[in-house]
Amino acid sequence: MKYKKEYLVNSYESDVNLNLKINSLFQWFSEIAWENAKLLGVGFEELADADRFWVLTGISLQINQLPKWQDKVILETWPSGISGLHYTREFKLYSLGGECLASAGSTWVIFDKATAKPVAPEEFNYLTEISKEKAIDNVFSKIRPRKDLFPAFKETAQHTDIDMHKHVNNAVYIRWIENCTGDIFPRRINTLKIQYLHEVKLHDEIVIFNEKTQNHYYWEARINGDKLCFRAEVGLY
Repeated sequence: MKYKKEYLVNSYESDVNLNLKINSLFQWFSEIAWENAKLLGVGFEELADADRFWVLTGISLQINQLPKWQDKVILETWPSGISGLHYTREFKLYSLGGECLASAGSTWVIFDKATAKPVAPEEFNYLTEISKEKAIDNVFSKIRPRKDLFPAFKETAQHTDIDMHKHVNNAVYIRWIENCTGDIFPRRINTLKIQYLHEVKLHDEIVIFNEKTQNHYYWEARINGDKLCFRAEVGLY
């Protein structure tokens, strides 16, 4: 079951070049995923009744062109199967004229609050039969770690970074990456891949390490100088 929704690019979702911020796009991804999951009977409320919740573990994004301030676009999403404990979900962003602006594939797990471990409830197995169609060609895989990285950025998790699950929202990690990257105009981000490894809680201190080449950036971040919380890589036009 595919689910579509029209969005307007608001001023607070736009960057200095009037393009949609990628962290705003990730906020759209989370919201439309929740709405579609609710229609399928596996939404936030349904899982909360069983003391479970969805966790995004990774996403791979391909950007053809970001929409601009005041543009109207169509975002489409659908579940695309189960691999072990991971549930996959796809996203496509279109202009009103039907041009594909961006595509993404994501992986999610269901966490049990009591055990703090991922589970695969049998009653959700029907999701494997809904669609096998993928939005992007490359299947999400773990990001290879790098050596000899340099500390590039420091952050402290603030009150407004925390979501309803009481940890830093996945889009905030993207905002940190965008802040590290800065304004690269006229160049543009072509691909972005992020792997979420550990939750970040209020007042945690984050150090983001970096490696840059001409067309590729790599980041990894550690909580309080110890636990690895995410890895990410970006390819540029």
